[in-house]
Amino acid sequence: MKKITLTNHRLSLACMLFLGLTLFWQGELFAQCTPTAGFPDPPGAISCNFPGGQADALFTETFDGGFGVFTEDSPPGPGTSGSNDLTVSTGGDTPSGGTGAECNPEGTAGPEYIFLEGSFTLAGETHCMSTTVDLTAESAPLQASFWYYMFGDNIGDLIINVNGTQEFIVSGQQQTGQFDPWLQGTFSLDAYAGGLATIQICMTEGNGAISTFESDTSIDHFQIFRCVTAPIISCPMDIMVNNDAGQCSAVVNFGNASAVDPDGGPVTITQTMGPPSGSAFPVGDTIIEFTATDQDGDSSTCQFTITVVDNEPPTQFDCPADITVDNDPGICGAVVDYPDPILMDNCFSGGGIVTDELSTIFGSNNGGSDGGAVYFDITVGPQNIMITELDINIAGTGAPFSMDVYTLVGSSVGNETNAAAWGAPVAVGSGTGNPEDTPSVAVLDNPVTLNANTTYGIALVMDASHGHEYTNGNGSNENFSNADLSIALGQATNVPFTGSVFSPRIWNGTVRYEINTSSVMYTVVTGFPSGDVFPVGTTLTTLEYTDAGGNTVQCTFNVTVNDIEAPTITCLGAPGTYDQTITITNPALMSTNTFSFTGTPVGAAGDATLEVRTFGDIDGTGGNEEAWTITDEDSNTTGMIGATGVFADQCNTTLLETFTIPAAMIDAWAADGMIDFTGTDVAGNINLTLCGGDFLELRLIYSTAGGTPVDVVLDANGMASIPVSSLVASTSDNCGPVTVTASGGAPVPATLNTGFAGGNRSFGNFFDINALNDATVQSFDINSENGAGINLELEIYAKSGTWVGNETNAAAWTLLTTTTVTTNAVNTPTPLNLTLNYVMAAGETHAFYIRPTDPTGVGGLEYTNGTGVGNVWASDANIEFLEGGAKDSFTAGGLFQPRVFNGNIHYNAGGAPSTTIDFTCDDVGENFIEVFATDPSGNESSCIATVNVIDDTDPILVCQDVTIELGADGTAMVDPQAFVDVANTIEACGLAVLATDVTDVSCDDIGTPITVTLFVADPSGNLASCTATLTVVDLLGPDVTCPADQTVDPGPGNLFYTVPDYFATGEATALDNCTDPVTVFSQDPAAGSQIPDGVYNVQVCATDEYGNENCCTFELTVESILGNEDSELSNAIVMYPNPAQNEVRISNGSNLLLNNAQIYDVNGKLISTIDLRDMQQEKVIDISGLSSGVYVVQITGENSSVVKRLIKE
Repeated sequence: MKKITLTNHRLSLACMLFLGLTLFWQGELFAQCTPTAGFPDPPGAISCNFPGGQADALFTETFDGGFGVFTEDSPPGPGTSGSNDLTVSTGGDTPSGGTGAECNPEGTAGPEYIFLEGSFTLAGETHCMSTTVDLTAESAPLQASFWYYMFGDNIGDLIINVNGTQEFIVSGQQQTGQFDPWLQGTFSLDAYAGGLATIQICMTEGNGAISTFESDTSIDHFQIFRCVTAPIISCPMDIMVNNDAGQCSAVVNFGNASAVDPDGGPVTITQTMGPPSGSAFPVGDTIIEFTATDQDGDSSTCQFTITVVDNEPPTQFDCPADITVDNDPGICGAVVDYPDPILMDNCFSGGGIVTDELSTIFGSNNGGSDGGAVYFDITVGPQNIMITELDINIAGTGAPFSMDVYTLVGSSVGNETNAAAWGAPVAVGSGTGNPEDTPSVAVLDNPVTLNANTTYGIALVMDASHGHEYTNGNGSNENFSNADLSIALGQATNVPFTGSVFSPRIWNGTVRYEINTSSVMYTVVTGFPSGDVFPVGTTLTTLEYTDAGGNTVQCTFNVTVNDIEAPTITCLGAPGTYDQTITITNPALMSTNTFSFTGTPVGAAGDATLEVRTFGDIDGTGGNEEAWTITDEDSNTTGMIGATGVFADQCNTTLLETFTIPAAMIDAWAADGMIDFTGTDVAGNINLTLCGGDFLELRLIYSTAGGTPVDVVLDANGMASIPVSSLVASTSDNCGPVTVTASGGAPVPATLNTGFAGGNRSFGNFFDINALNDATVQSFDINSENGAGINLELEIYAKSGTWVGNETNAAAWTLLTTTTVTTNAVNTPTPLNLTLNYVMAAGETHAFYIRPTDPTGVGGLEYTNGTGVGNVWASDANIEFLEGGAKDSFTAGGLFQPRVFNGNIHYNAGGAPSTTIDFTCDDVGENFIEVFATDPSGNESSCIATVNVIDDTDPILVCQDVTIELGADGTAMVDPQAFVDVANTIEACGLAVLATDVTDVSCDDIGTPITVTLFVADPSGNLASCTATLTVVDLLGPDVTCPADQTVDPGPGNLFYTVPDYFATGEATALDNCTDPVTVFSQDPAAGSQIPDGVYNVQVCATDEYGNENCCTFELTVESILGNEDSELSNAIVMYPNPAQNEVRISNGSNLLLNNAQIYDVNGKLISTIDLRDMQQEKVIDISGLSSGVYVVQITGENSSVVKRLIKE
């Protein structure tokens, strides 16, 4: 045996301690091997420089199976006994850890070679192996070629003898490490041509007396090359033709190759590859090969290519119809499967399920621990594949095994230790193990489908009893591919998804899969492959098919994914819910059934709902209608449940009634922690037979006070405003951010299409939008002049009012955003996918300018010539789109108008809900606020938040002095409100309580100012006080009582009546609230006044000690009592006009004898006397000299007199 030098296998001390100092090793065993350059080419020393000459190996021994045709010679010398003979390598390696080759010339851990441990105590001992080669039929030149490796201390010689003659020798160390390239050795055998050659290969021990295994000499791949003369052959030229019409092929005729033998002998020409001339050749390249063979058996070949070009494009390529689906739960999109497009092409005829496979290698030089993992990438070609089996390389002959299969979209590189990226296994493979480096078939319990044009990371995790055998990568052995898929290799870990990552490592195995060849092998240009996740919104999906001749066709369709999933929202202080159901099975008939709801909390946040449900013929009457009465704790009837008609007395009949219970009643009943209801059978049943499974069920539901409310403090103005988001504990949505508002009814998404007719192009577009209702512009789709696949940068501007007149005024505009999009085909929408949130109020006009930043380079917009600037081109119920203009930029280019922007205007109809909420004094205390969460698609959900509005601001109280008037009883109550200086007092929420330390006053308080303290409290109990001066006054006059209206006679012969003092006579009285007795009086006419006949308003007044006066009036009629003569005279005399200005006439129609007329003023003073003795029937009296006023005219006759009243104007 040879000693294993552990240090050269990178065993750390920690590992040695962990392994208990045993020579057991798990996991990685080999360092990286690389193939020797030029192996196994013929030696350069052999030259076949003549027509048709080429090197040919007539003898080859690879030693892959051992010594082969060589026989090991007996070791010479005494005591050798073959203890250190030539040895066949194991797995392409010598047992020495520090000497010899670690790999064979192929750069792998197998096939094998021959080596000699060349350092031992038998210094100089030679070990040989021999074989005899027949060269009797050969001629010069002949050249031997072999590959050798010599590395280690005190190494010996490599000697090759032919027929006893030494032809090759090399001595000492030739390589400097265990992973160097092998060396090629050659020598001539020309001298042995025509005879037998015995080849002896000898290796000698080194000359050191070291008893350790420290030097190895190795040899591999011994060959003898000769020169042969092959025929000279010439093929026809390459042929290129078009396909025959309607066929995926063409009939091609060609001639045979021609050949000559340089030796002059006969030559046989045979077509050895490809269909014969005149066949139908498929589209593409077909290689035709001819072989020429001479009489000596020497041969040569030539090839030419027949290329059939498919110049016939497909006649039909139709995409599926537009697809509309709802989002998959929890994601902002949906997995959408769509059928293949319909294709008609001369080179497509459909097919079926085809099974194929792709293998890597089965030649391991390394391996992983039991239960370890290998990783690699598979990139799928133009069609989906379904993996059904995997061949793997394990060392487990006859033992059952299992293997977990993991996949992820993307590369395995970087995810080897990211277990979360892999998720759960997608399949389990199982089988029975075969010997190492031979395939062990793992049949998958669940076939794994990989989508076309997609790269997947693959992880294969072995069971705990088996490990992967694999090969170290070297850059040239790490990629394998066919027309369906490619495999990029690879990595390994000894523990799945954790620990050290070894790379590159070549998974040894085979992928066996199925392909549905009836599928159209199209390419997805825009959008996503069938079976992928399409995002919410509309995705323009463009499919492209290229036939065998390179003819390309496209079709498009839209995949629309509607987001119907409402967001979730949780509010702070959200009310709880009491929800309890009580079911009584087979309830007592003709009696009461009590339903006791326990644990009922007080503080109902709203009315409660009582659901009553029955099943079966609950009353069991067999002939009576079903009827139950539900009563509450107060014995009031809540409601009745029952069935009539065809449902009466029917078994298996379910009835449901819902009743509303006011919150106040719930709180009253819940005070003891229990609410009772009673169900009573009132059907008057006569039958106690039930249907079986009958029940009466009550369910009580109501909202209760929630968790800790959100406190909001009012400011000094009694107001507070908070973001609605501050009431939210959490929100989530499958499509990302949500908008939180204080009102529902989110704006409705809408789209106005302006058309995609095109017709003109290049620049950006100005246009106006009239808002008929509130609207919020969110995004636009454009019509690009560039076609599909161009990256186009755009700027979007906006301003209030029209664009007309502002096309060169950049300062008037606001840049909303700059965005870059990949364009779609001309005259199809290219979505900008923006969220502008540009608000337009109803009745407003707003202008927009959408311009490419490089219209003359990358390209601009496609648009349409209009009919007139400002004309309505397109409209709906919410907005009007007006014709506009086109211009390069604000500063460059001319203005072209009218022009119509081509595209879609995406907007939300309706005003934007408020994202803040205001509170005032009216909201002090707990408030239940409904908060709404709205996602970008308008889906909405809500929750209830509890807000405790607090007023903790003390009133700023300013007092004012007050004067109080006493009442009729000489007292007055003090009104606290009167002391508040309203103009200067600050208390936004009002004053709920006002009080003073002086509550009432009386006459005793008149004249002395009183200091009063005012105390106030607002509705929240915040306090304040101030002082003021109270002045008490008596402003009430005495209560004066007048005599009743009266008529008096001046007395016989008296022209005037003397007015008495009515207070003195007691006819008038006066009482006062604070003055007793009242002593100050007055009257008009004054006492003692002389007044003639007439009607007088007499006013009597009394004044109290504070100067308050009060009066009353009564009517005094002075009327003289006339005799008969007086009456006669009064009836006969008429004085007119009256009133009069300058003169008055006295008419005496009865011709009575008159003496005179005397005129008096109201004070009884005689003004003038007029003589009437000589008057006839009428007398004119001049009164122009009298002052305006009332006068008394006394007309006297012989026996009587009469008094007339005269009014002088």
